[in-house]
Amino acid sequence: MNYTVIFDELLNDPRLAAFAAEARNALPTWFTDQQQAAGDEIRRLGEAASTLQGAPLTPLAPQDLPDWIRLSLIDALVWWLLDTATTCRHSPSPYSPKPVFAVAWKPGLIVCAACTGLLYPPRNSIASATCDGCGHVCAGPATDDGIYTASVILGLLWFDVGLCTDCRQTYPGHGPR
Repeated sequence: MNYTVIFDELLNDPRLAAFAAEARNALPTWFTDQQQAAGDEIRRLGEAASTLQGAPLTPLAPQDLPDWIRLSLIDALVWWLLDTATTCRHSPSPYSPKPVFAVAWKPGLIVCAACTGLLYPPRNSIASATCDGCGHVCAGPATDDGIYTASVILGLLWFDVGLCTDCRQTYPGHGPR
């Protein structure tokens, strides 16, 4: 069974909001309070990052993302929810809600805020210059062929992707160059 496809279809189902509200009401208050606090924290981090970068935070529905980003994001979330993801030594768990982080270039790895350094490839490596969308290895900003990072937040999950100039243009939240 492909849970990523099922979850993707669920995100597009108009009944999702009613189902999510019903499910939330069935959960203990302490859990929903923790989820809310973690969601608020990750959104504040997103707002702070967008302020530092001078680019507005662009709210997008999951279906507005390019398929490869949306499905990679959902894969990370599903692996984490099914306890099949590799995690940092702090073992972030969906049963103890806290912000978590993942990247397209290291599928299956979920880390806590303290361990985000585990996600990034070595500086100036081929991996740090490779577009996650098309696989193009960018030559660098000096040749107007830089790599750009796009961040997507879904619930408690912050997910980064590396984009070449062409793929960046297909990302609806890319903002001004």
